[in-house]
Amino acid sequence: LQALDALRAQPSEADLARRLAAPLSERQRSLLLQWGYPYVFDEFRFHMTLSNSLDDAGERAALLAWWRQRVPALGPLSVDHAALFVEPAPGEPFVLWQRLPFRADGPNDGAVPQVTRR
Repeated sequence: LQALDALRAQPSEADLARRLAAPLSERQRSLLLQWGYPYVFDEFRFHMTLSNSLDDAGERAALLAWWRQRVPALGPLSVDHAALFVEPAPGEPFVLWQRLPFRADGPNDGAVPQVTRR
C-alpha cells in the first residue's frame, strides 16, 4: 500500500463524505483520511467478493447453498501473488493491470515487489 500510494486516485468529496458517514472507529477514520480507505493495515480483514449485491432472500439462500457444497473441495488455498485490476472507464469491466508476486524466501524486507505485466 505504501509503495503504490502514489498511483492511487484521491477519493471524491462525495465518496469521502459517504465513507465518513458510515460507523467507523477513530482508527478507521484516520486511515480513511490518510490512505483513502478505512480498512487497511491492522484494520484489514481478508475477504473475497463472490457475487453482486443480493437483495432477494431466496437468491442469498441459493448462493449460500451452492457455495457450502463446493467450499470443502477447494482445500487449502495458497496465495503467491497479488493482482491489481483497473476499471478503464466508469462502468467498464475491470482488467488485469499488474501481478505482484510474493517472495518465497521469507518475510518482506521492505523492498518493492517485482512486477510482471500480463
